[in-house]
Amino acid sequence: MAKAPKDKPKSRRGGARPNSGGARKNSGGRREGAGRKPWSPTKEQRGVVQTLSATGYTQEYIAERLGVDDQTLRKHCSHELKYAEGDLLGGAVTGLAEGIRKKQPWAIQFVLKTKGKRLGWSERTEVVNLEGGKIDVDVHGGLPDRDTTKMPGDDDNKADVIAAALDAPKPDNGG
Repeated sequence: MAKAPKDKPKSRRGGARPNSGGARKNSGGRREGAGRKPWSPTKEQRGVVQTLSATGYTQEYIAERLGVDDQTLRKHCSHELKYAEGDLLGGAVTGLAEGIRKKQPWAIQFVLKTKGKRLGWSERTEVVNLEGGKIDVDVHGGLPDRDTTKMPGDDDNKADVIAAALDAPKPDNGG
């Protein structure tokens, strides 16, 4: 013979109160309007989120600055967090294009320096020694023909080390 299942005691949590006549109207507290109100960012707060996010601040910092939890920030300001950097760069590109259309020298110069390299537009710096001769610099290995194990002041005079690095004649110390 099969046994009949036992009845489980009913839990009062989340359900109707005894003798209340039905389900709860407001589960936020014991009385109407009790509990913390949900956070809803103002237009100014959304602007703060967008600005701070676009400039590289963390979501945790932004949330702390606004006095909310970072999950709350992500819930209510997800658009601002996701598109802030793109909006910032888009505005910068729009301003640059406007400057070029108005023939503003700063805008033209910026574009030529950054995008005009194929056309020969770039800024170069030439390094020369005291006599005007070029100095060959190997960016991977340092200055040529220099013993990098010695530091100025070890056995050599600082001027000797600098002169050797520059391939310039050594100064006469009057002695």
